[in-house]
Amino acid sequence: MSTAALKAGKGGTAAKSTASLRHRLAERGIDTSLLMLVPALFFAVALFIYPFSYGIGLTFQPSPEIQQQWGGGMFANYVAFFKDSFLFDSVWLTMRLALPVAIFNVLASIPVAFKLRQRFRGKKLLTTLVVLPITLGTVLTAQGLLIFAGRQGWLNRFLIQIGVIDQPVAFVNNYWGVVFSLVISGFPFAFLLISSYLSGIDPSIEAAAKVMGANWQQRFRRVNPHVRARLQRLPLGPARW
Repeated sequence: MSTAALKAGKGGTAAKSTASLRHRLAERGIDTSLLMLVPALFFAVALFIYPFSYGIGLTFQPSPEIQQQWGGGMFANYVAFFKDSFLFDSVWLTMRLALPVAIFNVLASIPVAFKLRQRFRGKKLLTTLVVLPITLGTVLTAQGLLIFAGRQGWLNRFLIQIGVIDQPVAFVNNYWGVVFSLVISGFPFAFLLISSYLSGIDPSIEAAAKVMGANWQQRFRRVNPHVRARLQRLPLGPARW
């Protein structure tokens, strides 16, 4: 056998073994292309996971002064946090602001996003008006609230002129003023998130459910991309919703 034939045989064996190894790795769920994720995982660990874990570890290393004042051993920082009335009131106030605003924004943005996913004249204009507060920023939002709802603002002047109130009402510079500002700045984000989900629902599915006898509440609660096959299997005529 010639030297060229021997080299060709060795090369074929090597290629065959390489393909066989790749095939065996694929059968075990190991894809060599996943190695491209290694740099991203390295940066995620270095920039996020490690600093977060390090910060959590520091919370279990209280200073001697904290341990002597609050007790609790390694949990002294947590004991000091929950026993400090100023910190506890700050967290409670934050929850009183964030939770109602988040619930309101989500509940209010659902019907708006549900309506704007359809095609009608003026849809682009309404969508632009809904997401416009994103461009305002905190300063312009606060200034607009002061001009509109302040004690000398347009709203108080209008209510006084029509005789609804005798003295200006404090709509801002209090809890409700902060709530209004958070609603204005947070509603566009809730709308965009919910709109991106609702845009994946084919309107033809809702139309099919309407033809089969489902009212708007039933279409809203039960019609989604996962019922396409069920709608196609239903016989013609009113459906039992």
